[in-house]
Amino acid sequence: MIAKTRHCLRNLAQFNGRDDQPTFWYYVLALVIAQFIVSMIVMVPMMIGLVNAIMQTIPLEQKGGDPAQAMGAVFSLIGPMMQDMMWISGATSLAMMLMFVAAFVRRLHDAGYTGWIVLVPIATQVFALFYGMAQVEQMTEVMFPMMQTAMASTDPQEIVDLQAQMQGQIGPYGSVGMLGYLLVIVFGVMKSQAGPNRYGDAPAQV
Repeated sequence: MIAKTRHCLRNLAQFNGRDDQPTFWYYVLALVIAQFIVSMIVMVPMMIGLVNAIMQTIPLEQKGGDPAQAMGAVFSLIGPMMQDMMWISGATSLAMMLMFVAAFVRRLHDAGYTGWIVLVPIATQVFALFYGMAQVEQMTEVMFPMMQTAMASTDPQEIVDLQAQMQGQIGPYGSVGMLGYLLVIVFGVMKSQAGPNRYGDAPAQV
């Protein structure tokens, strides 16, 4: 895995040639692990700070405070937190995407397809990224009254309907991004063409 990852890192701007399935997928695995580690390093302190802030609002309710006021205080913290997390996630995803492009182009070449196909998953990811960032503020504004209604409701069906409504607010941009992942999987698992093809010789074992 290390040798294959090094090969791809040395060829971040090399769009010619071919890479076989193991080289491509080990590199993708390395990128996923790296993105997870970076996200944890950044997100965990933010989440700890949010939990501490939430814990400070609990005594307000225990002392007879207004639950809606306490929830409002929590959501006033969650809104900016979600925006920060979205920007951090977007920046990390963009960096990983740039590191991924050349490897996917070589994988396409290895299966005998044009590297321009890479533009489709790039377009879906860019759309999902910017659409998601644009919707963060709207989502927090919608989720707050929904959560208030859910906490006050005793009807299980009403709570299920609210959950479906919240998912409808959040879901569209995520589903667009999944199209790009699906395309990468489909072309990523295709067999290598035997021998030389129009993109070069069969890839050497890394």
